[in-house]
Amino acid sequence: MLAALMLAVQLVVPLEVGEGNNLQLVRGSLDGVPCTMIFDTGATHTSFDLAFVTNAFPDAVLHEIGLAGTSNVHAVPRLMKTGSLKVGEMDYQGFPVMVVPFPGLSEQVGAKVHGILGMDIIRRMPMILSLKERKLVLNPDSIEGFGPALKFDYSDFDGSPKVFYVGKDGSRQSMLIDSGSSFTILKRPDDWKAAGDEFDFGAVGMNGREALQMRPGAPGKLELVAVEPGERVEVEIRPMINPAHPCAYLGADTLRRYDLYLKFPEIRLR
Repeated sequence: MLAALMLAVQLVVPLEVGEGNNLQLVRGSLDGVPCTMIFDTGATHTSFDLAFVTNAFPDAVLHEIGLAGTSNVHAVPRLMKTGSLKVGEMDYQGFPVMVVPFPGLSEQVGAKVHGILGMDIIRRMPMILSLKERKLVLNPDSIEGFGPALKFDYSDFDGSPKVFYVGKDGSRQSMLIDSGSSFTILKRPDDWKAAGDEFDFGAVGMNGREALQMRPGAPGKLELVAVEPGERVEVEIRPMINPAHPCAYLGADTLRRYDLYLKFPEIRLR
């Protein structure tokens, strides 16, 4: 049975934000063993590195599993039931986590990383993600100053927060709000003016290493679609353009300029 300490009070979890990659690290513990996790709104599942788990818990029972289509994880994972997963003052008890190899992840992040804190845990309570103030606020007392709610994209729901942006042709395009992506990425070259030559970028994540061909885009404003007609929400971005990418990402480079409020399915920025 899954149990969690669900307090009705505001809790603040400190974040360590990488200066070179904007990724957010949160410290906690897995069954009493200290661990460092990437806070990742784009990850559907909370996962831990196979080498860390086998070294820290040599007697752990790991079950091979297959994931349904409503997941953005493509690696073959194992499942481990935990006794306690602590994130700040939150203690999630009996929570199942995935165990997958993360070769090269710590090297790319620039710090020792043991896992990824994903949306299966994150979406269980309202939160404010503030990269500017380097903190995660759970059960916030106030959301004063936040803009209009953004229209949620349910078309391919996998548990992660997706909204819409307005393309140059006026069409609505899906966009994943992904704090685990260093870059904001647009997949339609017609939606944004390129400002540089294509280069190869190697990314590391839940699905292993991925080679990305990117073109830098010019800085500018991107319009996001609000729930209420007539409301206008714009964000300052300097995106990367990758036509082969599965979807557009609003990444940590953009989120660093804003605070993100998330209470599924309500999403706001300020």
